[in-house]
Amino acid sequence: MLEDKTIFIVEDHPILVDGYINLISTIDNNTLNNFIIANNCEEAYFTIEMNKSKKIDFAIIDLNLPCFEKQNLYDGVDIANLIRKYFTNCKIIILSMSSSPLDIHRLLSSCKPEAIIAKSDIDYKNFITIFKKIEKGQNYFSSTINSSIKKIMEINFNLDFTDLQIIKFILTGIKSNKIPELLNVSSSTIVKRKAAIKNYFLQDNGSDKELITELKKLKLI
Repeated sequence: MLEDKTIFIVEDHPILVDGYINLISTIDNNTLNNFIIANNCEEAYFTIEMNKSKKIDFAIIDLNLPCFEKQNLYDGVDIANLIRKYFTNCKIIILSMSSSPLDIHRLLSSCKPEAIIAKSDIDYKNFITIFKKIEKGQNYFSSTINSSIKKIMEINFNLDFTDLQIIKFILTGIKSNKIPELLNVSSSTIVKRKAAIKNYFLQDNGSDKELITELKKLKLI
C-alpha cells in the first residue's frame, strides 16, 4: 500500500506536476504522501543536496529539462544518475515526449530506471496501473520505448555511457574543447572516442554535422 512515501517530481510543466500529484493521491485514497517538486535541473540539484540524509521512495523525472551548466546537469538522465547515487533504493520513473533510441540507451547504460514511459503512451487510467506495478517492484517500459530498445538491439552498436554523453554534447552544440572538463577525462580521450564514434557510424572521421545527419538517417535521434 502506498502510504507515507516521499515522491520527488522533476518536471518543468506545472500542469503535469499537478496531474501526477492528483493521480498518485487517488491510489488507495491516500493523501499522506510527501511530494517534493523541482522544475528544472538547478532546482533538482539543490533539492537533492538538501535531502541527502532523508529517504526518497519514488522519483518521477521528465527527460527534457532546463539545464544547470554549473553542475554539468543537462537533462533528466543526469538528474536520474544523481538520484541513483544518493538514493540507491529510489524507484525512478522517466517520462518523455521523446523516445530517441540514443537517449533510451543512455538511461539503460547508466541509472537503469525502473520505468521509462513515452508521454504519448499514457493517460490518467494507465498511469495509476503503471505506478502500482512499479510500487510492487516490477519494471515497466511503454510500447514506444520498447520499440526504441528494439532499434538499439537491431543496430547492435557498442557504445558506453561516456560515448553516449559525447554524442549528446555534440547534439546540443557544446564545443569539443569543453567536453573533457564536463566528463572529467583528458582531451586525448575525447579525441580518440569521437574518432571511434565517427568511424563506426561514418566509416571515416567526418564532421560533427555529418555524424548528426547519419544519426538522423538511422532514426537514432
